[in-house]
Amino acid sequence: MKVLVADDDIVIQSLLKNILTDWNYHVLLAKDGLQALQLAEDNPDLQLFIVDWSMPWLDGLAFCQKVKKRDRFAYFIMISGRSGTDNLVAAMDQGVDDFIVKPLVAEELRVRLRVGKKIIEQERRLSYLAQYDELTGIWNRRMVLQWLQNEWIRSQREKTCLSILFIDLDHFKQINDVYGHLVGDEVLRHFCTTVSQQLRPYDYFGRYGGEEFILVLPNTEIQGADVVAERIRKVVQENPLKLDAQRKLSYTVSIGLTVKSAEDTDVKSLIQRADAATYQAKQQGRNRVATLITE
Repeated sequence: MKVLVADDDIVIQSLLKNILTDWNYHVLLAKDGLQALQLAEDNPDLQLFIVDWSMPWLDGLAFCQKVKKRDRFAYFIMISGRSGTDNLVAAMDQGVDDFIVKPLVAEELRVRLRVGKKIIEQERRLSYLAQYDELTGIWNRRMVLQWLQNEWIRSQREKTCLSILFIDLDHFKQINDVYGHLVGDEVLRHFCTTVSQQLRPYDYFGRYGGEEFILVLPNTEIQGADVVAERIRKVVQENPLKLDAQRKLSYTVSIGLTVKSAEDTDVKSLIQRADAATYQAKQQGRNRVATLITE
């Protein structure tokens, strides 16, 4: 893991580099706040910082504030000759996560770094779960609906088309009943991987719930959306899940398609119409695309 050491004291720099290298950290060194800021910009994956409070050009607190605006998960350990509760509180109020008074004690620093790494990992995990479906890795319901709302607003402003697909795996309960829920989970992951390979970079694909999925197609007329829907239906049917060397599990999907119209007042009407189209596809025999549009 990378760690940035920012301190204008060459002795402290050398000491920390040797210690951190022995602990298998990849160490970046900065002699002042501006150099530290440049290193942070050049290394967007850098999230662990050991920073002196008093540095030329840009002090540790100002540097911390600038980095935190870019990356709220960045973890800062402030080192300083300033002691006392007032200094500790002042640093924490400005976004510093931990505070060590010089002279440094190596084992104390090791423990504090370990805590910092755990906090970064936990925050990354929580951030991931807030946006993505844990099982399939695609957008979760909250995020795909948020993207749909954003695209709705954009289509209103720019007078562009907006289509959505509602996709439902056919007979998914039977798959769970016959093969078990673990295989059912594999089917969902396999389906999401298969569909994701068919999409444009600016399409939004998310899990609505259970075996139901939404695909948001910005700037797409109904003819183009129908081509996408039929391509997805076909590629899912033709690419079964491989269970083992001898067995494959085939499955199909029913897809409901609709496009935003002038009569729609919000995204809710769009979702309801796509859902109704999916129900039609199922009623018509499944493994097909059904389209509903307003007159």
